[in-house]
Amino acid sequence: MANILLRFLLIPLIYVISYLPMWVLHIKSFGLYVWVYYVFGYRKKVVLQNLRNSFPDKNEKEIRKICKGFYKNFCDVIFETVKAFTISKEELTKRIYYTESGKRFLLITLIKAEYCNCNWALF
Repeated sequence: MANILLRFLLIPLIYVISYLPMWVLHIKSFGLYVWVYYVFGYRKKVVLQNLRNSFPDKNEKEIRKICKGFYKNFCDVIFETVKAFTISKEELTKRIYYTESGKRFLLITLIKAEYCNCNWALF
């Protein structure tokens, strides 16, 4: 039953959403961020504890700022991954650029692509 739901409802919906312009997807991403961070608090205790363990020298205000940045980025990556279904080569080249050193050293570019949404580097 779940497979049928995924195949006939969710995947077509994601595909249709992927046709929206990037600026619309970023607005939707911010809306998702508000829900995930403020309303549901998805794994917020775990993320905050991990940040406290990773940055013991940071105060609570700085930890919360990093946490919010993580959730904003997390929601952006979700919608950028959806956009990957239908992004054109022209639009992709507007969003990924190479410096002269990046052209000479492809390894540097690939490492940089791993920072966030590495799926776009495959195009």
